[in-house]
Amino acid sequence: PETIPPHHPVRLLCVCDAAKESIGTAVYVGFKKPDGVYSCSLLTAKSRVSDDTIPRNELGAVLFGTELLFSVVKATRREIESVHMFTDSKISLSWIMSDTKKLEPYVLNRVISVHRMFRWIEQAARENCLPIPPVTLEYIDTTMNPADLLTKEHVFDPSLVDSSSTWQNGPTWMTTPASQFPVISFEDLRLSAQEEQLARMECHPEH
Repeated sequence: PETIPPHHPVRLLCVCDAAKESIGTAVYVGFKKPDGVYSCSLLTAKSRVSDDTIPRNELGAVLFGTELLFSVVKATRREIESVHMFTDSKISLSWIMSDTKKLEPYVLNRVISVHRMFRWIEQAARENCLPIPPVTLEYIDTTMNPADLLTKEHVFDPSLVDSSSTWQNGPTWMTTPASQFPVISFEDLRLSAQEEQLARMECHPEH
């Protein structure tokens, strides 16, 4: 990993993922180089068992990610340029970002907790006298999500986690400016009929 120059602002990227029996999240840190490209290195990661539906677990993974980010931001004494979160679940993103759905208590409580953690992350930065822009949360395709390594079965090979791996250095898109991230924002999100049906299962019947 590249050494971050003293007093240089950093960017935090948090990816979240889930499967039927687990959730995971990873935080990457980088800084902008003179040529406009960003460095990228794994800073910390966590996973745990969570046996629920995949959409619920994906929502739990985002909440798990906000909690890890809060710990990182609270501990850092370096200026933070921006904080970005990514999920490969359109359903969980629609739950978190939409204010039009009447969510059932299980999902509603976790959505409330995610937004609370967003505020706490920003507050932790202010308390360190290093205010940050609002935390962003966007959709990323599962093939571009390194947190997949935390939740899915893999045939283990040391190359998956060595110092030159995507796990340690992030995928190539993490070295680009935020304007070039291959993401879909909530405003442009389109759920398939099946995804819409699964999302509505956690809403009150009238919705």
